[in-house]
Amino acid sequence: MTTGRLDTIALAKTEREKEIIRSLWREYYGLINEKYANDATWLRNTIAETVLFGLAIGQGNHIAGEDSKAIGTGGIANSFREIVLGSYAKNTEAISATEWNVLDLLFAMGNGTDDANRSNALEIFKSGLIKTYNALLIGPYSHGEVPPVDGMLQYTAENGLEIWEDGEWGPLGGGDGRGITSVTLTSTVGKVKTYTITFTDDTTTTFNVTDGNDGTDGDDGRGITSVTLTSTAGKVKTYTITFTDDTTTTFNVTDGNDGDDGPGVPTGGNVGDVIIKTGTDDYQTGWTPEAVMSAEVKRIVPITKAAHEALLAAGTTIPTTLYVYIG
Repeated sequence: MTTGRLDTIALAKTEREKEIIRSLWREYYGLINEKYANDATWLRNTIAETVLFGLAIGQGNHIAGEDSKAIGTGGIANSFREIVLGSYAKNTEAISATEWNVLDLLFAMGNGTDDANRSNALEIFKSGLIKTYNALLIGPYSHGEVPPVDGMLQYTAENGLEIWEDGEWGPLGGGDGRGITSVTLTSTVGKVKTYTITFTDDTTTTFNVTDGNDGTDGDDGRGITSVTLTSTAGKVKTYTITFTDDTTTTFNVTDGNDGDDGPGVPTGGNVGDVIIKTGTDDYQTGWTPEAVMSAEVKRIVPITKAAHEALLAAGTTIPTTLYVYIG
């Protein structure tokens, strides 16, 4: 055991007795130190030089926070009035070693195996915040005649996990929820519509929706009365659109250029003739299947059935550049 100061020894009644006790303590500690100083298994407890009072019981503990305590093995108490128990608790950094700070640890229960593997089973901060690092086993509430207070938890085999609220135990998380069965328009008064919501437990509630006022009408639209060609200048034609409100607008259409003249078609001939081109501007009106096959057909005029059959019998393929004689 190591303490930072021994000048308040309850059993001593006089200064002489206190001095004797201090002497015995120093002598005892000196003998222990001499005996085990070179023993690697003896882990010294240490207290920082700035600490006026601290308590370390066990081995390998270190006190760095004023009025802090460490009991067990490998505990490190860094913050003001911190208590560390168990085995190799986490080395938690302190905000203040000399003053109360709600964000500092008040209590730590270590469950580490060695200095390289530190861990905590439980932490309580000066604010009252509690952290656990494993599951909690909760049993039924039992505290004599003292009733529970709101927020207390218990677990029973009959009801499972429960919370105490408003003078009774109830399921944690509340009762069954409600769904919505329907939303129906149930009444209309002027612009106010009332809707009714029906829930799965057959309870209902209502809400109102107020319609907005009608907006003002927009301007009347226009239709088209007529589209008329009103002028021509060369290839440009101007058309005038007249609307139902008697207003007008115009648009232009430009005609395309004339195309090139096509090949001439000879005139003359009689019904039944096939006109054969034999040269430039030279045509022959004689007709035979051989003539059709050996010369360019310029045009065809209506022929008789017999002449058509003769053409087919000769195996003639009628050229694609044929013209029907129509005058």
